[in-house]
Amino acid sequence: MKTSGFVNGHRIRPSIQRLKWMRRGRGGRTQSGILIADCMIYIGLLFVIVSMGYVVFYRGWDNSVNLSRNAGQIARALTTGERWREDVRTATGPVRAEESNGDQFLHLPHGSGEITYRASQGAILRRANENSAWVEVLNRVKSSRMEPEARQKVTAWRWELELKTREPKRRFQPALTFEAVPVQRGVAAVADSR
Repeated sequence: MKTSGFVNGHRIRPSIQRLKWMRRGRGGRTQSGILIADCMIYIGLLFVIVSMGYVVFYRGWDNSVNLSRNAGQIARALTTGERWREDVRTATGPVRAEESNGDQFLHLPHGSGEITYRASQGAILRRANENSAWVEVLNRVKSSRMEPEARQKVTAWRWELELKTREPKRRFQPALTFEAVPVQRGVAAVADSR
């Protein structure tokens, strides 16, 4: 049944045949297409997966940077603590601690001079003698206490040090304790002569 009709001067029948060809494709097979709704769903899923990947990546990146920074700070604290222990062990006279204006000082006599440690405003400063300038040996300090600790025959010195953290929710609070005993020259000479 062939009908030919005209609508506004155009034939209807050839346009219908063209639509059938588009639906069927070559060889008579039907072609399937993707709807715009399917595309939007796939784009949304891709966006969610990529966003989660970025969140995981940057969280790992931040944790890596913080770990490196914290390891460096702890290494500096250990180096400073070992230097403090060496200074206490090699003191040639009585070690004394004092507080002044909220700062803590530890005076270690050495030969004709004196090495002084100062805990002030979140930093540890060291001065090699009375005429030299203060040198910052450790920063970002939360608390610091240098105190004598009486033992049976000697007086040991204990330095309790807590470092500041950059992250508010941190599982690990770096707190270190160093101990040293000033060498008593008379006792050391007797021990060496045996």
